[in-house]
Amino acid sequence: MLAMTPKLTTRGAVTQTKIVHAATELVQEFGLAGLTMDEVCRRAGVSKSQLYHFFETREALIEAVATTTVDEVLGLQAGLFAELGTMDGIERWCAALVDLQIERGSEGGCPIGTLVGQTSSRHVATAAILGPCAPRMMVGAPVGSGAGVNIGGM
Repeated sequence: MLAMTPKLTTRGAVTQTKIVHAATELVQEFGLAGLTMDEVCRRAGVSKSQLYHFFETREALIEAVATTTVDEVLGLQAGLFAELGTMDGIERWCAALVDLQIERGSEGGCPIGTLVGQTSSRHVATAAILGPCAPRMMVGAPVGSGAGVNIGGM
């Protein structure tokens, strides 16, 4: 959930969403190094003053991209995580990941993993968003002795 600017008008929310969507696309295509405010404005069809109204810094925009990416990826998989204790559940989860990569043209790998690999100590807030992802992904996944799935007698 985006929590950048309080009390957005409907039009403001649409503009903010366009900005985050454009920034997310850029990061997926070119990585954090390819995220420029000029290109975000161009892709989103907004002025720099609109961009900076919602995001005072590039880092704030990166935080929004990280939050959006985490919410989208984990949201799409939430129902699948609960079923990882069965072979059918694992197969559905794998199929969903393959479908996601087909949809994305197999570019960029795991969206969360890609962001984690590109964040540095300069992006402390972004790291704070991405760091807790692994435990969130494992909610509902069985752990411990005897929790595994018997795959062909293994």
